[in-house]
Amino acid sequence: MLERCAQTTLFLVQELQASTDIVAAITASKVVLGNDSSSNALPSMRTSLDEDSERAQFLMKLAPRIRRLESDTILSLSYWTEKILKRLQDRQLSEKDEKLSEGKNDNGFDNPSESELLLMIGHCMRGLALLGRGKEVENIFARVAIM
Repeated sequence: MLERCAQTTLFLVQELQASTDIVAAITASKVVLGNDSSSNALPSMRTSLDEDSERAQFLMKLAPRIRRLESDTILSLSYWTEKILKRLQDRQLSEKDEKLSEGKNDNGFDNPSESELLLMIGHCMRGLALLGRGKEVENIFARVAIM
């Protein structure tokens, strides 16, 4: 689910960047046109903006929320990457313990298999890579290896 969240976040961030470009182009064209005395009249409230600029302005209003989503997604992916790596490390250190290989823990929670953990860490790493945080994955690996 977090990888899908990263994909959605990436899409929203890209849309926000495109909207920023559109709004900047609109602003720049108004400044250039503003120097012309015949174009000093403001548009009427009844005339709607073209679809691209309306969408761009709407996304610009959502910019703080999109940035917060990006930040929260990166934090969650980092947290789960580290947690899964620790579980893999603990599993390798305690392979002798038969209790872990039975599939249940003392507190009743399912204990995923090693292949499931590797699959989960792959999703987290791809999510971080999608968001341009490959360096974060390296830092997490280093942090877990030091522990």
